[in-house]
Amino acid sequence: MINSPLNGSGKKKSQLPLSMEGKALTFPITFPLKAMMDAAIDDDVNRERLVDVFKILKISYAYTSKKISTKGKYVSFTYEITVINKAQFEKLYLLLRKVEGLKFAI
Repeated sequence: MINSPLNGSGKKKSQLPLSMEGKALTFPITFPLKAMMDAAIDDDVNRERLVDVFKILKISYAYTSKKISTKGKYVSFTYEITVINKAQFEKLYLLLRKVEGLKFAI
């Protein structure tokens, strides 16, 4: 799984994650993107905000699952996405940082 440049506080880590276990990513790459969102926001609104980012970047995506946290404060949405190059990958995480209600993305 790809590590997110966002930590739990929504702050950017120092480096974008472009390697896994010491191996460079090869594009295009398809992977599950899990977005942890504020459950106080309507599911449709949360999902629409994520899909808007995918559409802006012309990223192909497919919704795969939803899971509510134990205490019900957060909800995660998982999408299978395909990123075609490093620039698109970097822009994805830059735009995700601006999504209202997003706690982190991995």
